[in-house]
Amino acid sequence: MPNLVRLCILISLVGLTGCSTLIPGYGDSRERRYRRELQAQREREAASRSEVPAAERTTESLIAEGDRKLAEGDRRLALLNYLEARRISPDDPEALNRIGYYYVIEDPEQAAAIFAGVINRYEDSADAHAGLGLARFAQGRYDDARASFERAEQIDGNLPAALDALGVISAIDDDSTASLEYAQRAFQANPRDAPIANNLGVAYLQQSEFQRAEETFRAAILLDPSDPALYNNLGYALGRLGRYDEATAAFRRYGDDGAIHNNLGYVYYLNGDIEESIRHFEIAMRSVEPDDRIRVLQNLRAATMTDPKTSP
Repeated sequence: MPNLVRLCILISLVGLTGCSTLIPGYGDSRERRYRRELQAQREREAASRSEVPAAERTTESLIAEGDRKLAEGDRRLALLNYLEARRISPDDPEALNRIGYYYVIEDPEQAAAIFAGVINRYEDSADAHAGLGLARFAQGRYDDARASFERAEQIDGNLPAALDALGVISAIDDDSTASLEYAQRAFQANPRDAPIANNLGVAYLQQSEFQRAEETFRAAILLDPSDPALYNNLGYALGRLGRYDEATAAFRRYGDDGAIHNNLGYVYYLNGDIEESIRHFEIAMRSVEPDDRIRVLQNLRAATMTDPKTSP
C-alpha cells in the first residue's frame, strides 16, 4: 500500500519525569513536537505544596515551590525559586539541573552547557545526563542524545526519564522491539505518569498489540483525562480493532470533523477497507482547513490508487 500522510498525533514524547512522538500533527516537525512536549514534561512533575514561608525555605522547599509554579504556568517565579535554591546550596546539583531543564525549551545550547557543567562536577548525576540528552535532542543531535540517555540509564537503571526517552528514540529509529522494552520498563518505574503510559500504548501499537494498546491508553486517560492526544491514540487503537463507532467517539474528543474523518480513513485503510477509507477521506476533504487540504488529498489519492475500481 502507498504510504499515507497521517494527520493525527499518535505518540506523546516525554523526556524526563515521566505528551506526541512519531506521528506528526498538522504540519508538525519532529523538533517542534519534541520542544512542545519538553515544555510540558517539567510541569507534570510539580509537587502539590502550598507556598513555603520565606523563613522556612530550604533548597528542597524552593525546588518544590519552583516545580509548583512551573505547573501553574508561572515560569518567571519558577526560575526565581530555582535560582534561590542554587544560591542557598551552590554545591547541590539538583537546583542547577532544574535551571537546565528550564532553559532546554527556549535555549537548548545554554541548557546543554549547564548540564555539561553539572556532569563535570558530578559525573554520576543521572538527572544531569538525562537533561543533557534532552538538550541534545532539542538541538537535533540524536546520536549524542541517545548516548546521554544511555549513560543516565547506566547510572540509574530505573530512571523513568532515561528509559522513556530511550523508548522514544528507539521508535524513531524504527526499532519497535527495543522501544517496547524501554517503554515497559519506564512504566514499571513510574506507573502513575500519563505520558509514560501513553508512550507504552504507542509501543504496543507499533507491535500490532491493539488490545493492550487500548487498555494502556484508557489507563493513561484515567491519569490525565484532559489530554486530547490520549483520546486520539485510543481512537486509533479502537479503529484497528474494528470498533469504528467507539473510535469515532474517541477521535471526536481530539479534533474537528476534518481530523476525525481523516483518522477514520486512515484506520479503514490500514484495515484493508479501501472503499470506506476513500469515503472518509472525501468527507475530510470537504471539512479540513485549506492549509491541511493538500495532506488529506495525498491520503485520498493513495487510497484511490490502492482501490482497483478507482485506479487509473
